[in-house]
Amino acid sequence: MALIEPLRGARVVHIDTAPIIYLIEENPKYFGVIAPIVEAIDVGELRATSSFVTLIEVLVKPFERGESALAERYRDALFRQRNLDVIE
Repeated sequence: MALIEPLRGARVVHIDTAPIIYLIEENPKYFGVIAPIVEAIDVGELRATSSFVTLIEVLVKPFERGESALAERYRDALFRQRNLDVIE
């Protein structure tokens, strides 16, 4: 059973730091797990939240390595994703 199945029918899911990293960096082990969840969020089947703490956590390594384009991808993933609210 795919991870998305138990989430169907949920009102809201919370997306923590690791799944954001797996998605943006297309982690070969976990991308296939998180991608269907993000697709369900994108089309409105699920609503999601994440946090400013997650934003800070995902930006640490890109800023340390001087990878501003990667930092921008993370920021966009959190702030431009439909049906995803970043909460304090």
